[in-house]
Amino acid sequence: PLSLHDALPSSAWLGLVAARGPANALPVTLYAYAQGAGNPSGCPQLASPAAGCSLAQALTQAASGDTIDLASPGGPGNDYVGNWAISTSLTLQPAPGITNPTLDGNGGANNPTCQTAGVCDGPILTTSGSATIAISDLTLQDGSDSSTPGGGAIANDAGSTGTTLTVTASTFTNDGATDGGAIDSGDGPGGGGRVNVTGCTFTGDSAFNGGAIDSGDHGGGGTVTVTDSTFTGSASADADTFSGFSAGAGGAIDSG
Repeated sequence: PLSLHDALPSSAWLGLVAARGPANALPVTLYAYAQGAGNPSGCPQLASPAAGCSLAQALTQAASGDTIDLASPGGPGNDYVGNWAISTSLTLQPAPGITNPTLDGNGGANNPTCQTAGVCDGPILTTSGSATIAISDLTLQDGSDSSTPGGGAIANDAGSTGTTLTVTASTFTNDGATDGGAIDSGDGPGGGGRVNVTGCTFTGDSAFNGGAIDSGDHGGGGTVTVTDSTFTGSASADADTFSGFSAGAGGAIDSG
């Protein structure tokens, strides 16, 4: 009997293979450089950072289930400066051997220092859709969002589909917003974002609602679970430490 390969002309068979391939592709690791400007296909690890992908380029190329390794260590001239949106299920983490990669919101200043088209007013990361996103071992600093609801470092899903975000062993420093100085989750009508925070440190973050974290305000239904984390603030409970936070509502965390 004829196989499908024998029954179809070669041009049609190749078309089927091309169409099927991406759907069955295995997850891959893409590398993003703070100085990346080359946008090579697949965002490989390169000896020359400038020839590699930027974080924006890696996010554009990433498919569901992929991992983006940040290949530039934190420090002057090596920080990733800007605002980025994530709506695909993926993992964002340091590349092997890279310490303290830093996402910097530039204090919300829109100027050429900001690598994302010069626009930095807004959350450093905006996560949305029905994605499942994992972030680990990063520093997110100097984010500033003037909108409401906000989230200086991360704004997690103001829509009803419910993004699930897990943040592990990361540091949030000097981030500010109206709602959630560092993280804002599921605020606004129909908001359903979920955030799990483990082993993180929050220092100097500020907001009117939720100096570090705000969830489920403005008619939203977002949730946040915090474990083994430190907030430079004013009380202590369980494995979490709070000291020195102040806000109109919820010095460190405001929920609903």
